[in-house]
Amino acid sequence: MGDEERQPSSHNETFYNEQLQLAQECHDRGLDFCYSHPKDVDRALEQLDNAIRMRESLLGKFHTDTALSYFRKASMLKEEKRDLFSALVVARRELRIAQQLLGGGKLEVPIFQRHVEKRWLSERIEWIQDVLVQLEIQMSESDVTKYIAQLLQIMDYERLGDLHFSRKEWDLAISQYDCALTMESSAYARNVLEMADIQIKIGDCYARMNEYDLALEEYRAAQRKYQDQLGPSLHVMTGHLSNKCASLFLKQKDFDAALGSYAKSYSIYEQVLGAQHDLSIEALQDIRLVAVKEMEELRNAERLLWKQEKKNKCPSQKVNPDRQQADVDR
Repeated sequence: MGDEERQPSSHNETFYNEQLQLAQECHDRGLDFCYSHPKDVDRALEQLDNAIRMRESLLGKFHTDTALSYFRKASMLKEEKRDLFSALVVARRELRIAQQLLGGGKLEVPIFQRHVEKRWLSERIEWIQDVLVQLEIQMSESDVTKYIAQLLQIMDYERLGDLHFSRKEWDLAISQYDCALTMESSAYARNVLEMADIQIKIGDCYARMNEYDLALEEYRAAQRKYQDQLGPSLHVMTGHLSNKCASLFLKQKDFDAALGSYAKSYSIYEQVLGAQHDLSIEALQDIRLVAVKEMEELRNAERLLWKQEKKNKCPSQKVNPDRQQADVDR
């Protein structure tokens, strides 16, 4: 279920490293624009957004470099733009990355028990607390504590959902993910991309339960959220979602929809990761698979039609029992 770190194949290593270097340059330019004279914070944030998008696509969401770019963006929004609300939105996502990276894959252990002594997580929580205080939204000290507790509770629900998913307990996983999604959607400074990521997990559960329409509903909702948040920017997650939808269309024998979705995922992979990346190659293979499956269905349909026509031309010679009895009576 986790967002695993992506490694390049040997034939794609040059492109991969070039893209990583470009992401680092975007990150560094963002800092330069912010802290040089004269400073240009808007251009700095634009460069950091580019770095985040590229790092999430190349390294995955749960990577220290991705987390660093998110934290730099949150800090810039807080200190330079004084946009505390937006800073809090970004910080909620970065905190989840910290939680996952520090968790070490121990799904059974509660978050507080795992991380209460971890400096990174505690510093991020203090940072969020400071933002809440500065927001002046009439939050008492106890309200701030409750806010942090709610955020950690959301993360715990999602963690438990992952645990049930790993055990193939789909209904239980969906129940936990629903709790996380409901709390995140109603939270102050909710993070829409986090909501999308939870919906993807719910969709994965439905797909494994063969509830394809419900799975597609969740995937499409997640797609809309990514598109609304990122605009025309290419992000590997939109490629993943197109791929997930395509696989379900194929199972439903909707070949046109499957072909369109696989083609879209290939286009995104090719532009973001390169034509020689494993995901790009697999997407091309999937496109060929759709053509093969469609031809198989056509051949099967032709066989059935031929059998039916043959049956119609050669009716059975068996005598109807009722008709036979009538002949005897006569």
